Amino acid sequence: MKNKKYFFFLIISLFNIMSYKSQGMDRTYLESDIVRTHLPSLIIQGVRSDVLDPSDQFSFIDFLPVSNEVKIKIRAIYENTSDDTLSLCHVTIAYKAIEALVAALCQSQMIHTVILSYAGIDDKKMQLFAEILLKNQNIHTLDFSYNAIGDDGVKALAKALQKNKVVRTISLKWNIIESEGAREFAQTLQDNHRITSLDISDNHIGVEGIKAFAEMIPQNKGLHDLDISGNNIGVKGIRILVEPLQRSRFIRTLSLSNNALGTKGIGILALALQSNKVIQNLYLDENDIEIEGVRLLTAALNKSRSMRVLSLASNCIQNEGIRILDTFLRRNSMILTLNLSDNNIGYEGIKILSQSLREHNGSLQTLNLSCNSIGNEEIKELCQMLIWNYVLYDLDLSCNLFEDEGADEIIKMLGYNNTLHSLEISENEISDEKLKTIAQMMLRRRIFALSSLKRGS
Repeated sequence: MKNKKYFFFLIISLFNIMSYKSQGMDRTYLESDIVRTHLPSLIIQGVRSDVLDPSDQFSFIDFLPVSNEVKIKIRAIYENTSDDTLSLCHVTIAYKAIEALVAALCQSQMIHTVILSYAGIDDKKMQLFAEILLKNQNIHTLDFSYNAIGDDGVKALAKALQKNKVVRTISLKWNIIESEGAREFAQTLQDNHRITSLDISDNHIGVEGIKAFAEMIPQNKGLHDLDISGNNIGVKGIRILVEPLQRSRFIRTLSLSNNALGTKGIGILALALQSNKVIQNLYLDENDIEIEGVRLLTAALNKSRSMRVLSLASNCIQNEGIRILDTFLRRNSMILTLNLSDNNIGYEGIKILSQSLREHNGSLQTLNLSCNSIGNEEIKELCQMLIWNYVLYDLDLSCNLFEDEGADEIIKMLGYNNTLHSLEISENEISDEKLKTIAQMMLRRRIFALSSLKRGS
């Protein structure tokens, strides 16, 4: 049956090729690399020469078995009218569409960034896409987040990256990669030092996958940003990472959120942070580090004094944890960004934090206090601090509980404070009228800042 199918396709192909010649179709057009790439599949579908337009060398695109959105992207690539980013998100891209995209991208000199998130990319499609990296030396950013790429797909990508030395940034967030795929990818990174940023968060690499990354970290001199959040590495995994992180001199940003570290895991991580003077951005959200974890962490950071960004969202820090952070902020003038979202911080915690930022800390520029049940009294404390604080630039107070009374405090504060340029207050109990007033005040200062910048330039 299979042989009959191929024989049938062969007969159709010969018939259509003879038809092309008999109708005098432009031979140069038929034999061009672009058309020849797609012609076999078009012939098998029964597309005749009389529907192809020799005056439009890309007319074959109209007959490719892909969606209109993909056709538009492919034509733009061939005609060199696309920008430097190919983005196809939140659409399921069929295998035939991947074939067509691969053929186009292999010849493209303009595309530098490829974003195919939420695109239904599985192992088979990833294996096909990896071929691009062997021929295209212009793409430097790949985003395959939120797909169904497993070990076979990531192995194909790793093999291509052994030869491709152009790609700099890769996101494989939220796929189904397990330890075997992680191991092979980490081995590739031992030799490929051109990749500077890797996001392999929310996969299933586990402790075995972490072992491979632990071997790679001290050897790789190019990787600066590593996100392995949401991989359930636990205390065992963090214990494996300690020694490599102590030796690492190149990783600047480390994301370990949602890894079930707990207080014990944070204590182990703290050992590495004491001697590491390079890590500047640390993300530890959703690890249940609690109050004792905050104590161990801040003690370590006081010794390293290299941290610029610290994210501790959803960690049950509460008021007592804020007391510990208060002592840390009084001594540390290096932290620029602090995320304390969703930590059940009450009035006492907000009061302590406000006093610290008013009287002792002159460096913090970005503060996230969203989802902390902050009410009118807490807003009053924060606004009194902001009248005297001329450093805080970005404040997130969304998803809290303050009302118009709190909004009035914000309006009054904005009359004195000219530093705050980003204020997020959505999802509170504020009337539309108060929201409009605050929005107008914030807009005016942004316009003023922009006009001042233009005058300065």
